[in-house]
Amino acid sequence: MEEIKAYLLSQTKHGLYQMLPPSLIAKVPELEKFSFTGRFDDKRFDWFSNKLDFDGKKVMDIGANIGYFSFRLSSEKNALLTIYEPHQPHIKAIESIKSVLKIPDKKINCVNQGVGLDDIKNLPEQDIVLLFNVLQHAGEDYDKKYVKEISQWRDYTVKYLRALRGKAENMVFQMGYSWLGHEDNFCNDKDIIPFTVSLLQDAGWKIKHCGVIGNVFNTYYIDCAFAGPKAKHPIINQFDWFISRTMNKLKILKKDYLFMQRPVFICHR
Repeated sequence: MEEIKAYLLSQTKHGLYQMLPPSLIAKVPELEKFSFTGRFDDKRFDWFSNKLDFDGKKVMDIGANIGYFSFRLSSEKNALLTIYEPHQPHIKAIESIKSVLKIPDKKINCVNQGVGLDDIKNLPEQDIVLLFNVLQHAGEDYDKKYVKEISQWRDYTVKYLRALRGKAENMVFQMGYSWLGHEDNFCNDKDIIPFTVSLLQDAGWKIKHCGVIGNVFNTYYIDCAFAGPKAKHPIINQFDWFISRTMNKLKILKKDYLFMQRPVFICHR
């Protein structure tokens, strides 16, 4: 328990990025005050976990952070998880949560490493892979030798996604759209959905579902068209940008508008 608290109070890279799993808060209610992000972990989970059958499935969570999605899939959907996470503080937090919740390794197995392009060939085959908000960090957190400038990012990403297709039947995918978290964007905001669709399709994935937040006031994920002229994100406009910024400044709504724009895709190989 002390290791969990130490992590929550630390200033680690990508720290406090995810909510804490509900099973942990039920066990230790005092931790609820730490369980907040503006990244809609609970809303994402509700949307994608009801689109795929996770019961008894082998799932790998690449770049799992502190394992919010893995813990919920294990406890609520009876999935068997393998977590890949390169940051040692996150792994310590995951192992501490496992200890508190008495979760055996056969249910959640932690691997303290990232998954670069060259590592994919050594991964075990799984039923489902979760890949949330990892690929925009290529060139900084990992695979610097392949992505030295933004012009190299797209070809690299298609290769990465194509390689993953050989390791899992299904993928749940989300990414960010500014390279290395800086000002260089992969595409215009209005093109986020078609841009991502083209990445996934070029890598050979068949898209089954696309989920987006449909309203800045009611931040639930809804099904969104992802092909043809109707493939438009419902909140990418100047009005929603202004409303979100204003509400954040007034401390009415503490949400990350740029994160709101990131669609979630469920794909089949």
